[in-house]
Order: sequence, then C-alpha cells, then structure tokens
Amino acid sequence: MAEAFLQILLENITSFIQGKLGLLLGFENDFEIISSRFSTIQAVLEDAQEKQLKDKAIKNWLQKLNAAAYKVDDLLDECKYEVARLKQSRLKRYHPKTIAFRHKIGKRIKEMMEKLDTIAKERMDFHLHEKIIERQVARPETGSVLTEPEICGRDKEEEEIVKILINDVGNAQELSVLPIVGMGGLGKTTLAQMVFNDQRVTEHFHPKIWICVSDDFDEKRLIKTIIGNIERSCLAVEDLASFQKKLQELLNGKRYLLVLDDVWNEDQDKWDNLKAVLKVGASGASVLTTTRLEKEIVKKSGGVPLAAKTLGGLLRFKREEREWEHVRDSEIWNLPQDERSIMPALRLSYHHLPLDLRQCFAYCAVFPKDTEMEKEKLISLWMAHGFLLSKGNMELEDVGDEVWKELYLRSSFQEIEVRYGKTYFKMHDLIHDLATSLFSANTSSSNIREINYTHMMMSIGFSEVVSSYSPSLLQKFVSLRVLNLSYSKFEKLTSSIGDVVHLRYLDLSGSNMCSLPKQLCKLQNLQTLDLHNCLSLCCLPKETSKLGSLRNLLLDGCDKLTSMPPRIGSLTCLKTLGQFVVGRKKGYQLGELGSLNLYGSIEIRHLERVKNDEDAKEANLYAKGNLHSLSIIWNYPHRYESEEVKVLEALKPHSNLTCLRIYGFRGTHLPEWMNHSVLKNIVSIVIDDCRNCLCLPPFGDLPCLESLELCWGSADVEYVEEVDIDVHSTRIRFPSLRKLVICAFRNLKGLVKKEGGEQFPVLEEMEILCCPILTLSSNLRALTSLTISYNEKATSFPEEMFKNLANLKYLKISEFKNLKELPTSLASLNALKSLQFEYCDALESIPEEGVKGLTSLSELTLLNCMMLKCLPEGLQCLTALTRLEIWGSPQVFKRCEKGIGEDWHKIAHIPTLHIRNNHTTLNYSKNQLYHFSQKLGPGEYVEELDIDVHSGFPARIRRKLVIWDFGNVKGLLKNGGGAFPCA
Repeated sequence: MAEAFLQILLENITSFIQGKLGLLLGFENDFEIISSRFSTIQAVLEDAQEKQLKDKAIKNWLQKLNAAAYKVDDLLDECKYEVARLKQSRLKRYHPKTIAFRHKIGKRIKEMMEKLDTIAKERMDFHLHEKIIERQVARPETGSVLTEPEICGRDKEEEEIVKILINDVGNAQELSVLPIVGMGGLGKTTLAQMVFNDQRVTEHFHPKIWICVSDDFDEKRLIKTIIGNIERSCLAVEDLASFQKKLQELLNGKRYLLVLDDVWNEDQDKWDNLKAVLKVGASGASVLTTTRLEKEIVKKSGGVPLAAKTLGGLLRFKREEREWEHVRDSEIWNLPQDERSIMPALRLSYHHLPLDLRQCFAYCAVFPKDTEMEKEKLISLWMAHGFLLSKGNMELEDVGDEVWKELYLRSSFQEIEVRYGKTYFKMHDLIHDLATSLFSANTSSSNIREINYTHMMMSIGFSEVVSSYSPSLLQKFVSLRVLNLSYSKFEKLTSSIGDVVHLRYLDLSGSNMCSLPKQLCKLQNLQTLDLHNCLSLCCLPKETSKLGSLRNLLLDGCDKLTSMPPRIGSLTCLKTLGQFVVGRKKGYQLGELGSLNLYGSIEIRHLERVKNDEDAKEANLYAKGNLHSLSIIWNYPHRYESEEVKVLEALKPHSNLTCLRIYGFRGTHLPEWMNHSVLKNIVSIVIDDCRNCLCLPPFGDLPCLESLELCWGSADVEYVEEVDIDVHSTRIRFPSLRKLVICAFRNLKGLVKKEGGEQFPVLEEMEILCCPILTLSSNLRALTSLTISYNEKATSFPEEMFKNLANLKYLKISEFKNLKELPTSLASLNALKSLQFEYCDALESIPEEGVKGLTSLSELTLLNCMMLKCLPEGLQCLTALTRLEIWGSPQVFKRCEKGIGEDWHKIAHIPTLHIRNNHTTLNYSKNQLYHFSQKLGPGEYVEELDIDVHSGFPARIRRKLVIWDFGNVKGLLKNGGGAFPCA
C-alpha cells in the first residue's frame, strides 16, 4: 500500500510548495528535498510490492517506508495548520508561537530527511526494477459506423456470420443469439460492424439496432436505449414495465437484428429477463453479441467462481493482448503451497489496481467480516485519511463515488442494497482476507491514525479499538485522523479535543451529551462531525461556523436541538446537513441554507418560525440538485397559519428529488409544484398531519412514485385520486406505485373517484388504518399484501371486497372491534398464503364458503377474537395449511383439545398448532403433543417437575420454543437434564 499513499503524499507536498505556503515558515526547500527522495523510491515500489510476498526483508523495508510517509504527512499537516493560524495573526511569521513552532518542526524535518536517506540507500540492496503504472480507463462507447478505412483478414468470418443470420436461422421460430467471442484487441467490434453494415443484412432485417453495453448490463437502461434507437424519441414514463411493453410493441412480428457490443454480464437472470422481452419478433429475428473470454487464464482460477469473477473484474480493464499475457505469467501464481488456492487470483486483482484504488480497497479491512458497510460513510472515511486524489473541479465525494463504483466493477463488493437513499454492501470473506493481509503488511501500530470505541471495527494496522474512553486517550494518539466514539456512555467531551489538530472525522453518534465544548471549533481540518441520534443534544457551539473544512454535519435524530448555531451558511464546504432547525433571529433563519450545495437528505424543522415566503425563497431549495430527500416539518404552536401555503410554495425543490415528506402543514391546499413536472423523479412521498388540506394533488401522474403514505388527513378528502379519468384513456394512473399506506382519513370512500383506464398496475402492498368507510373497488391485480386496521364502526365488509385481489398472498385484519362476519368473497383469494385476524372482538365465525377457496393458505392466525365460537369445517380441505395459531378465543380453545375437542378433527392434519388461552397453552407438532397445564403466570419455570438428569424432555423433537408474556418465569427447567436436544 506504500506506493498508493506515496502518490497522494507527493501530490500534497507539490500543492503545498506551489501554493507558496512553505515560504511563510521557511521549509520550502526542505519539502522539495523530501519530495525528491520519495520520487526516487517511488519508481521501484511496484516491483517491491510483488517481491515482498517472498522476501521478508523487502516487506520490512516497505513497512519502514510506509511509517516514514505517514510521519511526513503529519509534518505537512501541522505546517498547513500553522499557516492557517498565521493568516489570522498580525505578527505573521514573527509571532513567538510561530518561532517556537519553526524550531520544533525544523528539528523533526531534519530527522526525517536522515531516515529517508537511509531508506533510499537500503533499496539498492534489493535490486528492484522500475515499473510504470498505467491507469486503466473504461472502454469508450462504440457505434455501428465502420471507422476503419480498410479491413484485412476478416472477410471469411464476415461471410460465415452473414450466412448464419440469413440462411441458417432465417426461419427459426426461437430468437437466435449469436456470440462473437475473443480477448480484447482481436477486432470483435470491427467484425460486428462489418456484418451490421453488410448490404445483405440491411435488406434482410428491419429494424437494425446497435447498442454498446460495456460495463452496465442494466435491463431498464438497455431497453430504453433500444426504444430510443428505433423511435428516436423518449417515453413520458420511466418505469421498467412501461419500457418493456413499449419495446414489445415496436418489435412485435418484425425480423429485427440487435447487436449488443461488449457484453460483460455474469448474471444469467438479467440476460434471461431481457431475452424474454425480445422474443416477440418474427421468425429469424436475431441478436448478435460481442464478448471477451479469458482463455487459459480461466484455468488458473481453479474453477472457483469467486476467483473467476475477480479475474473477470480485472481483465475487463485490460485492452491489449500483452496485458493479458502479463496477468497469465505473473509470479504471484507461483507462491508457496500454503498461500495457493484462490489467494493468488485475488492478489493479482489487487496488484493490477490503479494506484488511487489500492489504499481505498485495503482500508475496508478495518471493518470486521460480514459487516454491512455504508457507501457514503466509507467515502467520508477515505477522505479523512487522504486516500482520494483530487480530479480537476470534481468534488471529493464524487471522486470517492467513482472509486467505489470501479471497485464494485472489479468484484470487490457484493450484496449491494439501496435503502432510504443510501447504499449498503458487504465484502466476500476471502476478499476481506486479502484486504486484511495487505493492510497489516504495510502499516504499523506506532502511528495510530484511527481509534474506534465501538467493537464493530477491527484493530488493525493504523486503526485501533479501545474498550473505554478517557481524556488521556487523545494525548496518547497525536496523529489521529478518525475518532469513533459512537454509542459510548460518556456525557461530556473533553476540551482537549481541540488539540487533535489532524482530526478529520469525529463520530459521537448515539452519545448522551447535552452540549459540545467550544474547543471543538479549533479543528480546522475536521470534515465530518457525526452526531446522529444524540437524543440529549440541545445545542451546538456558537463558533461552529469556524470549522472551515466541515463537509458533513450529521444531525439526524437530534430532536432536542432548539436551533442551529449562527451563520452556518458560511460553511461553504458543507455537503451533508442532516437537519436544520429554523431560528427566529438573523443568522439562524432559513436563508442560511441558500449558499450551501447540499447533498443527500435534509430535515427542516420549526417552519412555523418562518414569517413569510421571502424567507423561504432565500433557502434556494430549487437550485439544490444534489438533494435526494427532503422533510419539511411544522411544529406547534402555529403562529403564521395564513402564510403557510406561500411558505410551502416557496420551498419548491429541484426536480432531482426522490423522497419528500411534509408534516404538520396547516394550509388548505398543497403547493402547485407537486406535479409530474417538478416531481418527475420522486420515488417516495409522505404527507402526514396535514389535516386542513381539502384535496390531494394528482399523485397518479407521477411516473416514478413507488411509495405513498397519507396520514391524518382532512375530513373533506373522499378519494386519493380526485381526477376525472376518461374511460377511453390509455394513460396509466400510479404506473410505478408499489406501496400505499392510508391512515386516519375518516371520510375516505375509495382510491379513485372515477374508474377508467389502467390504474395501480404494480401495486403490491397496501395498509389501511382508521379509514372507516373506505372500500376497495379498483382492480388491484398485482396486490400481494393487504393490512386493514383500526375500525370501531364496521360490522361487516362489502361482499365484493376481495373479488379483485386475485394475487393477494398476505391478508391481515386487526382492531375491528365490531366486525361480526366476513364476506364469502374471501373464497376468491386463491393465492392467499397467510391470513391473520387480530383483536376482532365481535367476530363470531369464519364463513364456510369463504374458507373453501383458500387452497394456497399455509398460515392462519386468530389473536384475541374473543367471541369466535368455532372453526369452520372447511379447514379440513386446506391441505396446504401447515400452521395454525389461536390466542385469546376461549370457546375455540376448549374445542381444540386433542382427540376430545369438537373441532379437533378439523385441525388434526395441520403440522404445527399453537393454541393458547390465558396461562394455558396447547402446543402440537406433527409427531408429538405436549400440554402445559400449569399456571405459567405465577410459576417460575416452563417445566417445574423434578426430572432425572439423564432423561429426555417429552417434547424432545421440538426445534423451536416461543415464550411470551410470562413475567415471572426464570428459566426453562427447574431441574436440568438432557432436555431440548433439537431446540
């Protein structure tokens, strides 16, 4: 890793010298000499990196070099800090503190130069060779136009492919897929271009489409590109289903040729999904692909999928045959026996990483195996350690995002998942082993740069885990870049925090502090201050605006904050601000957001303190294209109700927004910007406690909306969608909506006012709470999960309630206090797997006709249905039913006793039964019955019998035991024994 960090250090030294900062202290010549020493050493580092695997002396030399580089970095950092202080001083370089600083640093620089001379001389003993590291770049996009003026030696292959396409598969009923395979540089794309432009092919196929796939085999992107290639236009909607439908319309019955150039895709499901859409063409429709193959390099992977995948990630960036040969012939394959197997392939993937990726990859070792990492946090940590190289005018966060994506393409990361706008991922155990070996081989505990109180991080190299926090901790580790004290129990941060001048990343999340020391504001290098979930935090230091390098101020969950520190708008580097609490005085108001280029998400609270829309306009939300999530909250009491509509109108967001939440708004109508023009990319909307709004915006127009939550609405709202729909309209309403939650709309009658056109085509999950007169009349054919809760009035459901829910798999009905009967249309739920009734106090029976149709039902739950008299006979016919759970139904409890209960014959075939009444539980399994007849409430053990310690428990075949609501139970058995062998 030394070569990676050295590259960054040399850039920092060059920047320091060119900025004339060294002149202020008189160290410019010294740093130029240090830079020259490092440059001399740098040329042989690539060779040393490979040879250290066999030569321990070289490995030790690299460790010394690495330690020296870190110490020089500290010196450089301290000089920058002193220069920043000097610029604020009138005495400049003649200040007494500056004179003392120059003397101290000058002595350390001299010692450092002597060490570097020794290290530079030692390298001569190893006979290392100079190697140049070439930065591999992604392949440029290809097109169908043949750019080569004259092609030689490919006529035969062209003729063969044209013959196959026109003659051999010309009448084939199935879609034909013909691959052109070979390593990079063999001319696969050129050959495909020759075929594509052949006159015979042009006359035979219509349409012809050329798509450059490269590294991103994304079905939605590819289909959209194919449509644009055919129509030269864009769809108004952005959901995958609409794209699939449109493409099939364009290709249906046509003999087309689709060329997919440079395909790198290891996911068969992705290819199958695309092929299924393409199968609508006429006989002879064909797909021609070009793709690369590892040849004999694949054999070296030993048939291990991870090794092959990692090698693929490496080779996708190698364009020339000589580069592939270099990988094949690397000495790393010839490591000693104990280091063979998959590791050589993984080590090769590291040694062929560009310099700016190596240290970023190895750093991931500080997280324990199988840890779910957050991409945005990892990038901030890379920045804190100085691992990211600046690129022109790009923000460092964007540079980090590029690095992360390239590591992902090289198969370093897996299990990628996006939740609430943040990306989470893991590393394979063996990839983690590689990172650990690299990190520990190149770092030393003598220069700790990261401390973690939490046990979720590893103690490795320059990172250390501590079991307790104390002020002396900061005095011991002076080179800290990262200090993680998250969820520690201390209530006060020591004022000596201001002396840790190198600190870039401070995580105090989840702590019990009420305030922070003002000395914190001395940390001129601090980039990230993480305070999320500091539930007791009331205020931030007034001089927070002096943290000139601050990029991330994470305040999510700090609900006791009464206001922001003054002039937070002067933090021009700030990118992430989890929360902004509006104040009443100048310097604390909403206009402070105006100059900030914010990323990610923000919650704006106490909007009742905004006096007029001019204040709101100063926030300039419309210009913040990097914000993806916005929460707008009014707290009580409201002071300017008449202005709230204007204020919300002035808070119009950028069209890039994907998540929006509005809470506590008291205006009579929501803003005009809530339309498909501004919210064209919105994925999630929550409208909560806006109880004066007389109607809802046309949410059905929003093309990307996947989740909609509507809570505590006005009594005037009768439908979610009030728009009059033309019955002949082809426009789809709610085209992408997958989840719908509606709570406390007491006069809501239905989802749409007028049926017509296609509605809710992909709606899968719906929750309805406290909506006493709402009925479901729409055809919700895609719905798989439905929860209906909290209704004090209804005694029954409409008979047609369940008729249009053919694909429903999960149904839960709870808190219907007066529900007495269920409709027989329950029988139409043929796909239903799970049915739950909870706290339906008045429910007396489940209809026989309704039960018979539940042929897929596997789980039935009846909780606290106190008036339920018996179970339906139809349960005997439900052969898929594997689990029945009944609690709090006294009459049914008695009827379910094994062998003697009146309902026993109805349930005897069910493998798992849990039937409980007060403190008595009947638990049945397919092969064994056991009966807890004791009163478990006042008892102390599940089994109070004195049993022989060598005997088994009657329920020895049980694998799962659930204990619930037994406050006095101390343990399972009063007297041990060989119980629960299978539990």
